[in-house]
Amino acid sequence: MDKSNQFFLNYVDTIAPLFKIPIDLPPSPWVGHVPFMFVLFQALKPKSYVELGVHNGCSFLAAASAAALYAADCRLTGIDTWQGDDHAVYGGGDAILAKLSQTVDAHFSNATLVRDFFDHHAPEVAVKSVDLLHIDGLHTYEAVKHDFETWLPKMVDNGVVIFHDTEVYDKDFGVYQFFDELSVKYPHFKFKHSFGLGVIFLGKPEAYPESLMALAANPDLMADYANLLFDVASSLEVRFLANQRGTGISSISKGSEDQATIIIPGSRSWKLIMLLRRLRRLF
Repeated sequence: MDKSNQFFLNYVDTIAPLFKIPIDLPPSPWVGHVPFMFVLFQALKPKSYVELGVHNGCSFLAAASAAALYAADCRLTGIDTWQGDDHAVYGGGDAILAKLSQTVDAHFSNATLVRDFFDHHAPEVAVKSVDLLHIDGLHTYEAVKHDFETWLPKMVDNGVVIFHDTEVYDKDFGVYQFFDELSVKYPHFKFKHSFGLGVIFLGKPEAYPESLMALAANPDLMADYANLLFDVASSLEVRFLANQRGTGISSISKGSEDQATIIIPGSRSWKLIMLLRRLRRLF
C-alpha cells in the first residue's frame, strides 16, 4: 500500500468531512475549498472563528455549517463592509448582506455578521480569543500583511490562519508573497486550486492533529490530498443541488459515489475514491 492510501486509512478524519454539504452554496471562487472547511472544523473544533471579508458568504456559511456538525460551541463572526474594494468590485452590497443575514439568522444562532472595517472592529475582539482566522479582504501584500499583524494578537497560541488567493500572481495581488514569508516561520501547507488557499499553524506541530501535520510535513502526500479535495469539490455543486431536492447526499453514499464518476479512471484521485468506498462502513 502506498503512503497516500496508508495515510487515509490512518486518518479517516481527513476524508469523511470532505463529503459534507453546507446549508447554502452561493456562487464564489471559494467553492473549491468548502470541503476542506469541514475538515478544519472536525480536526480543530475551534471555539471562535473570525472571517475578514465575507461577501456573499460562501466560506462563512461553510464554516457555520461545519461548526454545527463538529464544533457546536464555536462562535463565528464575519466582518465586511459589503462595499467591495479594488479586488472585489461588486454592487448591491445591501441586498447581498440582507440575503445572507436572513440565512444566517434562520440557521445559526452562534454566527454574527458585522458590517464594519476590519480595523474598526478589532478592538471589540479579546486578545488570544480566536482559534481560526480566515483572511480574505483586500489582497495586496501590504493589506494582507496589515490584516495578519493586526489580528495576530487576537489569536490563541495554537491558532490557525487561512488565506485565500495564495495562487494569484497578477495585478497587485500579494497574498502569495506574504504567505511565502510566513511559511519560513510556521508549519503550513496550501492548495493550488480555486485561486489557492494557504494554511498557517501558529503553534508548535505537537499542538495539532497528527493528520494535519502529516500533510504539512510531506509534499507528495499533500499533493495527493489536494487532488482528492479538488475532485470532491468539483462535484460539490451537483451534490448540493441533489441534497436540496431531498435526496440526502451529504456524506459518502451511493449518490455521492455516482457523482465521483466524473473523476478520471485510473488517476491517483480515482484510486483514492476507490479506497474510500472500501472505508464506507467507517463513516
